[in-house]
Order: sequence, then C-alpha cells, then structure tokens
Amino acid sequence: MRRALGAAILALAVLAAACGSTAPTAYNVVDSYIAAIGEGNWSNACGLLDHGARASLHGPCQKVFARCLPNQAAALARDQTQQLYANIDLTTTGNTAVAVLSGTAVARTVRSVTLAEQGGNWHLTSPGAKLQRCAR
Repeated sequence: MRRALGAAILALAVLAAACGSTAPTAYNVVDSYIAAIGEGNWSNACGLLDHGARASLHGPCQKVFARCLPNQAAALARDQTQQLYANIDLTTTGNTAVAVLSGTAVARTVRSVTLAEQGGNWHLTSPGAKLQRCAR
C-alpha cells in the first residue's frame, strides 16, 4: 500500500508540473527519497538522485541500495508509522539546499543529503551518509 501511495504521489507531482503548476519543492524531494528508501523501492530512490550522486555510489544504484540498506527498509516495512516521525531540517541557499534528517531508522541512516535545483526541478546531489560510506 505504501509503495502504491508513493507512486501515486510521484505521479501527481509529475502531472502537476506538466499542467503548469509548480514543481515539487526540495522538501518534497527529500520526503519522497526517504519514503522510497523506507519502502525498499530502490528504483524510485535512485531516480531522485542526479547523475553525480549516482556515480558517487561506485556501482549500479539499485544494487548499492539493496546491499547497504536492507535492514532499515525491512524495519520500516514492519512499522510504517515510523515514516510519520521523520524530521527534515532543510536549509536552502539560492539553488542549493542541505537537508538534515532524523527521527526514524531510515532518516538517521541517510543522515543528510544535498540538493540542487536544475532546470526548475530539485535533484539530490548526494545519496546520504551511510550510502556514501558503504559504496566505497
């Protein structure tokens, strides 16, 4: 159910952008990223990373996620209410942003991400602390 909800939200965001509405905010992108990781939906999580962030993983993005984050995703799948308690402290400066995450196992594992606005859309420019360490 959570995966379907995440896909529906992403589809609505794309549709809204296509209809002339504003694109998802940096906060929305970080929230979607945490949700995708928590669901074990590596494809959606990888899709939110820009090329440089995916390259920093030193391997196929989805395989790195599966190898580095299996326990956190499984824990969230058993208790989806955890997602309600993720804290995102976002600081935006021009077309860049830093999000510090806390509150859930997934958020604490990712810890922080950076973003950049490119072509009117926000993209993650880093995958998070544990993924960067694990990928090396």
